[in-house]
Amino acid sequence: MAVLHAPVELVAARAQKNLPRADARRPVRYEPKYDGWRGLLFSGDGVLQSRRGTNLAARFPELITAGRALGDVVLDGEIVALRDGRLDFGALTSTPRGRVAAGITIYFVAFDLLAAGDHDLRPETCQDRRARLEAVMADARPPLQLIPYTTDRDQALPGCSLRSPPWASKAV
Repeated sequence: MAVLHAPVELVAARAQKNLPRADARRPVRYEPKYDGWRGLLFSGDGVLQSRRGTNLAARFPELITAGRALGDVVLDGEIVALRDGRLDFGALTSTPRGRVAAGITIYFVAFDLLAAGDHDLRPETCQDRRARLEAVMADARPPLQLIPYTTDRDQALPGCSLRSPPWASKAV
C-alpha cells in the first residue's frame, strides 16, 4: 500500500546566478532542466500531479499506463513533449488525439524517487534516493526516462550535451 497520496507539496527549485561548485564536504550533481511541466507520478494510484496539485492523468494517459509497470512508486520529474526530435513546450497543451496526429511524443523524465510502496523516501539522502531511482528505472521504457546527470561542472555549463534530451534522437 502506498505511503504517499496526491496531492503532495513539491519542493521548488531555486534559481542560481552561478552554477555551484563541489567541494570535499559538499558533492554536487548537475542535472539539466528541460522545458516542461513539473509533475509527480503516483504509479500505484494512477495519478499525475501537477505543480499546483491538479491531476493530469486524463491529459497524459500514456504516462499513467507506462507508470503501472514500475509497481507502487512516486516519482518526481518533468513532463516534456518532443516534436521532430526537439523539445516543444507548447505541445504539452495538445490533446492525446491531437498529439498523435501532430507527431508529438510525451515523456516523463524522472529525477527523484519520493516513495516506494509503504516507504517514504523523502528523509533519505539524495544519493540513496538516486540509487533507488536508478534501480526502479532500470527496466523502464519510453515514455518514462531517467534524467541524466554529471558531477563535472564544466560539462554542466550552458551549451553542454545534457541540455538536449539524450533520447530525442532515438526512435521510440
